[in-house]
Amino acid sequence: IKSLTLGCLICCILLLSGFVISLDEREKSFLKIEDSYNSEVNFEGVNNSCFLQFDGEWNKTFGGGYWDHGWCVQQTSDGGYIIVGDKSIDEFNSVAWIIKTGAYGEKIWEKFFDASATYVEEVHDGGYIVTGDCYLDPFDSDANIWLIRLDGSGSKVWERIFGGHRGSDVGYCVHQTSDGGYIIAGYTTSYSNTSDAYLVKTDRYGNMIWNKTFSSGCLAGSAFYVEETSDGGFVLTGWNAEGLWVIRTNSRGDLLWEKSFGESMDMGNYVHETSDGGFIVVGSTGLGPGSKNAWLIKLDSNGNMLWNRTFGGGASDGARGGCVTSDGGYVLVGMTESYKWYGDFDVWVIKTDSDGNREWGRILGLPGKAGQGGHCIQQTSDGGYIIVGDTYSRAPLPGDQGESDIWLVKIIPDNSPPGKPVVTGPATGRINRRYTINFSSVDPEGDDVYYFVVIWGLGTSGGWIGPYTSGETVSYSFIPPAEGTFDITVKAIDSHGWDSLMSDPLHVTFPKPYWLNLLPPFIQRILLYKT
Repeated sequence: IKSLTLGCLICCILLLSGFVISLDEREKSFLKIEDSYNSEVNFEGVNNSCFLQFDGEWNKTFGGGYWDHGWCVQQTSDGGYIIVGDKSIDEFNSVAWIIKTGAYGEKIWEKFFDASATYVEEVHDGGYIVTGDCYLDPFDSDANIWLIRLDGSGSKVWERIFGGHRGSDVGYCVHQTSDGGYIIAGYTTSYSNTSDAYLVKTDRYGNMIWNKTFSSGCLAGSAFYVEETSDGGFVLTGWNAEGLWVIRTNSRGDLLWEKSFGESMDMGNYVHETSDGGFIVVGSTGLGPGSKNAWLIKLDSNGNMLWNRTFGGGASDGARGGCVTSDGGYVLVGMTESYKWYGDFDVWVIKTDSDGNREWGRILGLPGKAGQGGHCIQQTSDGGYIIVGDTYSRAPLPGDQGESDIWLVKIIPDNSPPGKPVVTGPATGRINRRYTINFSSVDPEGDDVYYFVVIWGLGTSGGWIGPYTSGETVSYSFIPPAEGTFDITVKAIDSHGWDSLMSDPLHVTFPKPYWLNLLPPFIQRILLYKT
């Protein structure tokens, strides 16, 4: 009997070996696609060609033949804009690039300096203050903070360089203070064996009054943004080894408190004191559904977290800039890989109310581009938004184009996103059998709608599908390759790039076939490749 049982077992294994190989190949194929954030899905009657036109108020690109980047933009008192970034002069070297434009992005003047520029602000007399970093000689490996004052036509008024006895010092942000001087935030390696957050206070002529370093112990840290607070002190944000870092000081730069949130490599890129005496922080975090997500945090006056919101999908997203809006809400700008529309990644704008609840989102890009990301956003006097960032070329467009170019974008919130999709489908399905869900979304303006499907733990629809008419019911099918319980969510976007809230999740279970329970556990593991 034992011999007969063993023989039957061997026969079962041999008979099922073809099925095992087939299942193995299906799972390997599916997992390979999942790694690139797609899935094996089958569409019937789906048109995957999305619109390929920029849909903002206007946009301008500035670039040459190499790598150019835009880091900061501010609306100026004459209704135009001031931009700072970097312009490559060859494959290995770049210079600071400062551009003044008119109200529609037309270039009025540009200036180049042998430095790197990261932040600009219009000052009280109509001139500009710029910070970044520079090197004292071409062979120096240690950077120094660069601070330059320009008049209204871009001519240099004065220039200051701050550096330590050893190591690098870099400025990321500068603001004019209430006493007419300036406050700079960045990092330094001149005073310890690693990088520290660095705060420099100057008088109105750029002469240093004091400087402060903030250490994260033996671990690295940096400040990316600083603002003066209502009591004359300062608040900084950046990162340290423990996560997103917020630092509060008095008017002399003495530490009042510091807080870290999230996990290693989370970072803050914008902070602002709110009307209640607390603070709003914009940044990026690894917490949430994807590898990176945009992050909005509300703190009280002592730095305690009141609430936080993450925005993102299953891939890499993030917020590089933000601002407080005239209605008391917040707007974030960055990039999205999860919901890419034009390229491999696109500019993502998210507007929230004062409690961080998402009001609308906008995905921006250019046709024929490899990708684009947003670095800075400001609300304009007409209620719209000005954004600067980068766009990466894949096809020639009008104007000077290089590997990457500065991208200046103006948008007006003159549309409404589609409604949150409603998703329906059976609560259970079968492994390796087609499973179908239905969903729909209504666009307030009646625009065509596209959809993005995420099967959490398995993959996505591989991109936006559509177009469909507003309110049309869409059927979506896929073949689940493995047992388990999964959440299915759907996001909608209209033909102008306004994206909806993610749908409520549909919970679906794909149980193990009942007949497998008749086999020994190790045979089940072989057949299902569970280890």
